[in-house]
Amino acid sequence: MTLNPGESAVVYLSDLGNVKSLPFIPVSQPDVNEDLDTWRKALTYRHFDVLPPDSLLGTYRFTGGMELSPFGAYGGSETDIAALLEEMKAESEESGKDFIWRKTSILTSFPLLSYTTVYRNSDQERLYLVMETPRDSKVKIQTLAPSSAKYEEMELNGHDAHYLINDSYVYTDSHIYQEISWMIEKEGQAIIYRLGSDSPAMTKERLMEAAKSI
Repeated sequence: MTLNPGESAVVYLSDLGNVKSLPFIPVSQPDVNEDLDTWRKALTYRHFDVLPPDSLLGTYRFTGGMELSPFGAYGGSETDIAALLEEMKAESEESGKDFIWRKTSILTSFPLLSYTTVYRNSDQERLYLVMETPRDSKVKIQTLAPSSAKYEEMELNGHDAHYLINDSYVYTDSHIYQEISWMIEKEGQAIIYRLGSDSPAMTKERLMEAAKSI
């Protein structure tokens, strides 16, 4: 499977057939903006007041900004998901293939406008700062995670925050992804911030320190 920059897809694996919370895997190949000033201007145009810094924790430097998540996202309704799943399952059974994929159009359908800024240190460890705002104030946001994931509520700069660490993450080589998320409401607009890392060396305390600086 090959995706060009700006394209997205969903992948169905027959081994996932009994995993109700993960019927297929969304994947993306976003366009990357490597100029920080241009990226900040794009976010300002979209009415974000808090803009990404040039570095985090002193050693993580800006490497690029992109629309949507670098890990993949799918914006279909429950009906769309069920229909697509049945279609891909049928093709898998008919063809005998364990791996089926479809390109998808996320930009026009995804209920969240999402922008990710990526930082990297000299050890090639990454931090991901994701800023999201709903297209519709009535959208319901739900996060799915395996039972092995650890969740904790905390306080961050006067806001309720949520910490999650997943050691079965399908998108990273380490299979680890942890993040702190919080929401700020201003003039009727809700903005969700997520700061995450896929580095096994990253601690919750260091991630918290970076989140407090934003």
